[in-house]
Amino acid sequence: MKRIITLVVMMAVLLNFTSNHSYGVSPSITAYHDFNEKAYWAQPATWAVEQGVMRGYVNEHLLKPYQVLTEGQYLTMLLRYLAPKELGDTPLSANHWSTAYQVAERYHLPVKGIAKANVPIRRGDTALILAQAVTGKVMTEEQAVKWMYDHQISTGYQTKQGTYPKTYESFHPNASLTRAQGVTMLYRFHASGLPESLKIVQRPVAPQSKDFAVNGITIGEAQSQVEASFGAPKRKGINEYGIVWNTYHQNYQQFFMTGYLNGKVAALYTDQNVFSTVKGIKIGSPKSAVRQAYGIPLKTIQKNGTSYVVEDDEYDMYLIQNFYVTFFYDLHNSQNVTAVQLTEKSVEDRKNGFYGMASDSLRQSFEWQLFDLVNATRAKNGLSILKWHDPISNTARKHSADMAKNDYFSHQNLQGLSPFQRMDRDGIQYSMAGENIAMGQFSSIFAHEALMNSLGHRKNILQPKWTYLGVGVAFNGSNVPYYDQNYFTP
Repeated sequence: MKRIITLVVMMAVLLNFTSNHSYGVSPSITAYHDFNEKAYWAQPATWAVEQGVMRGYVNEHLLKPYQVLTEGQYLTMLLRYLAPKELGDTPLSANHWSTAYQVAERYHLPVKGIAKANVPIRRGDTALILAQAVTGKVMTEEQAVKWMYDHQISTGYQTKQGTYPKTYESFHPNASLTRAQGVTMLYRFHASGLPESLKIVQRPVAPQSKDFAVNGITIGEAQSQVEASFGAPKRKGINEYGIVWNTYHQNYQQFFMTGYLNGKVAALYTDQNVFSTVKGIKIGSPKSAVRQAYGIPLKTIQKNGTSYVVEDDEYDMYLIQNFYVTFFYDLHNSQNVTAVQLTEKSVEDRKNGFYGMASDSLRQSFEWQLFDLVNATRAKNGLSILKWHDPISNTARKHSADMAKNDYFSHQNLQGLSPFQRMDRDGIQYSMAGENIAMGQFSSIFAHEALMNSLGHRKNILQPKWTYLGVGVAFNGSNVPYYDQNYFTP
């Protein structure tokens, strides 16, 4: 899969606030050493400090107006302005974002979450959060930018010809913004005369789709209903979307996974005969039948102004009823459907970029998910279930980490050690052993399906004589995952 990104060269400071009336500089603002009364942001900053919207770096006596604004900072300023009683006078402690994000959750604000509190916020996201917060309406990012223009909160960036076209592209939605720009945006909203109150964003109720079902479960179904029917999952683990896969099976038969968002089913996966559609597509259906039923698959998906290529011989992806359906094909079995993943569009949209955000939790979850997927495939093929082995998992993990750190992809490491030599070095006693490696697939599901479509790797997965399996995952600096499976029999 390829990523297409359009880079935009920043030409000028966007907000261009001008005013013909004079104003006085309050004593509080002059306490900040970097305050400049001639700067475009002087009046907005004075207002923000007087109103308690912006507090600056009090101990340093600095506003740091040209520092890049983070999501947590923007959200805190917005809530200090629109809902100070909700936010309270929360001190800036190690957990100072917690209250702001709790308020954001109660009001359904479209933030990325507390894990992204210190990440620079996109201009498009600032527009989306502000527009939804004061209107209470769900909008697309393009609609939010238009709302900003309509209410003269922003003019967008100036062209080389000196004009302001006021398009989505001229807003530069993927660019970051400074603290000065952020506070100027809020000041211009203040000057617009629009109601200054925080509203609960009225989320539309997602229709429950009956067209696709996994073990009778459909996208949009209540989490409580699923748990009442199937009980506790065998395993839980975070996925690349930041939600949790809940894994169900009966000794790896009837294997499926569910993911929830806001108490509803938002993602489903299975590779076994528990999938059904109203159009008769099921596990084992030919690729031609899928395309006859659902037409030409997607070539790209759009997220935050960026196109991501999703065209691949190994799977077809469709956007149906506001969720993505991915049909995985077995290239060595007449290109029949071998697995299906359903993902609500809002879940995909919340994932920044191509890959999930690397973390130790995601690493561990990917390892166990890949282990479970191997056993589900073996069960489907009438083979024995493999046992997890911690020592050889560590061997695999070290090799994945080495590949990720040193930017190579090979069974032989840079010291010339083969998989078997690495096992010997780590004291693994085996009579037979094997290794599968993969990289670049953005989840264990996609990695597993890719391995199954490679004959050598497929042979290892379906080897009847294995006893143990260890899985090791690591990420490089760009969040690209590296996967290593080590199989052996003592």
